[in-house]
Amino acid sequence: MVGDFFETEVGENQFVLKELLAGLEGVSLRREQEVLVHGNIYTVTVSPTCVRIGNLHDERAPGYELAPEEFRVLIALWHSHCG
Repeated sequence: MVGDFFETEVGENQFVLKELLAGLEGVSLRREQEVLVHGNIYTVTVSPTCVRIGNLHDERAPGYELAPEEFRVLIALWHSHCG
């Protein structure tokens, strides 16, 4: 699911990468309690303790949860792969 999220929602779109990083930063600096980012297929919910990736069109599809720092590492890896 995470790989598909990065391929379909992020791709090489720097705006989406910046939006995700801004959400992580806003939550980590406590400017926001939670940040929700909607894409075409997936939604990402960022909270202080968890990042959840879920399918917008299939509520029965299992979501994927990981720690905010793990998500930040994945974003950096994706950016280096596409950049």
